[in-house]
Amino acid sequence: MQKHLLLSAMMLLLYGHSLAQNPTVVFSQNKCDYGKLEGLREKTKSVSAPILNELVQEGKLINWGILEHSWGDEWNWNIYYAAKDIPTFLDAFNTFVSEASKADSQFVSEIWNSCFEHKDAMYTESMGYNSTGSGPTLKSMTMFNVPDGYSGEQIKASIAMANKAIAGLGYLGNGYAFYMVKDESVKTQQCLVEGTWLSQEVYDKIHASDEWKDATGRDQEMWDKIMADRMYRRYHKQ
Repeated sequence: MQKHLLLSAMMLLLYGHSLAQNPTVVFSQNKCDYGKLEGLREKTKSVSAPILNELVQEGKLINWGILEHSWGDEWNWNIYYAAKDIPTFLDAFNTFVSEASKADSQFVSEIWNSCFEHKDAMYTESMGYNSTGSGPTLKSMTMFNVPDGYSGEQIKASIAMANKAIAGLGYLGNGYAFYMVKDESVKTQQCLVEGTWLSQEVYDKIHASDEWKDATGRDQEMWDKIMADRMYRRYHKQ
């Protein structure tokens, strides 16, 4: 898969430079054993989704998703990735493959063992229209200091667990991003957690779910200390 994508990208970069700078969608089609699709879904939730969601939150991908069908041909497991251009996609895809292999050394081989035929296509946009009303409609911002007895790495790990739970619920495009100031002279509001939510309804469903409560409850004492001295705002898109 990676070899095919790189070859396609190089051809476009060499012979279609103007297209290479346009919005890009990569479509990866697979013929997979129907009996192994549930295993692919679980592997995607546990390994792929957290990494790809973070790439979206960092702006390296616009979005991604899995397409399946109840009726159709034998291409039954299809993955798409959207990026602002080909170079940005290649950088994001290389990061994804590297991080997925670190998270699960058998990740790639398990996919190949589940699917018996594969093809990739890379599309660059030549014309189109996007509604300004689409996308996330809600942002949450939490600013705070690292509480005594804890570290930024512990906060980051806890947020990663929350994002994994959100991905497992199927709410792609929703979740948290964690930031810290680099200037050590800053003594207040050293941390920022940005939440991105498609709607208030989605936000409410996620935060009411047992999966989200279980994920964040593991570090309840840490979050209690954070919540005791934080600044929180929720912003709705106008």
